[in-house]
Amino acid sequence: FARYYAKSSLELRRLFAITKSPVLSHFQETLQGLGSIRAYAQQRRFYGEFMERLDVNSATYFAERIGFEWMRFRCNQLSALMIGGASLSLIALRDIIDPALAGLALSQAVLFVVVSSQATEFYIQSTVAMACVERLSA
Repeated sequence: FARYYAKSSLELRRLFAITKSPVLSHFQETLQGLGSIRAYAQQRRFYGEFMERLDVNSATYFAERIGFEWMRFRCNQLSALMIGGASLSLIALRDIIDPALAGLALSQAVLFVVVSSQATEFYIQSTVAMACVERLSA
């Protein structure tokens, strides 16, 4: 699921960057022509145009965040499955394994899950961040 998320997140980040540019340029143009806009009473029109562009930009951002939360949810499911499996194994082997060793194994399973989840998130975020560099070099 991380590869699937990485590809879709990269494309969503690109869409976000593409839709952010019109928002910023419209805002800059509005500030530069504020006197003319007020003189011709075009505030509502400019506000409407700005809100349309901002809505498109916000929709792509929202989709990107939903994708990230989906990936985090999947990681949490996998983590719960791994920790549950380790716990059930330790319960099944309670007569064979020393309780201190069982506690150590369970704490290491939790640590492994946390570290692997963070590593996955870091890898995906760095891949997405490289999209900006890719756009600059192209």
